[in-house]
Formats: sequence, C-alpha cells, structure tokens
Amino acid sequence: MPRIARSPNHLYLKGTTYYFRHVVPSALRHSLGRSEIRMSLRTGYLAEARPKARILASCVKQVLTCQFTRSSV
Repeated sequence: MPRIARSPNHLYLKGTTYYFRHVVPSALRHSLGRSEIRMSLRTGYLAEARPKARILASCVKQVLTCQFTRSSV
C-alpha cells in the first residue's frame, strides 16, 4: 500500500494557496487579542510551503514563549 505524505500541522490549503495556522495558547489569548495566528504562505506548492511553515512555526513559538514569560511575571 502506498504511503500518503502528511503535510505539517501548521499548513492548510485554502483554494489553491497554502496558509500557516498556529493556535495561541489560552493563557495568552487575552493579551494578544486573538485565538490563532494565520497567514498566507503565498504559494500553491506544498514543497515551497513546508519550509516556510517550519520557519514561521519556529518564530511564532519564540514570540509566544517571550510573551508568556512577560505575562506571567
């Protein structure tokens, strides 16, 4: 049986364009004013979208970690 390649958790296809999506932890939703972060990756190709999503996921994780550290002080 052939394997079906899974796309990363932060990717979704809307029409012909891939988007990045990351859920904001509930502890930070009030201070950030949103429950998720979404943005277009401006490509319809999964091979281009995957590395962009990985970079964004890393950046978002760093920002949310800093925000969480500041809000819990």
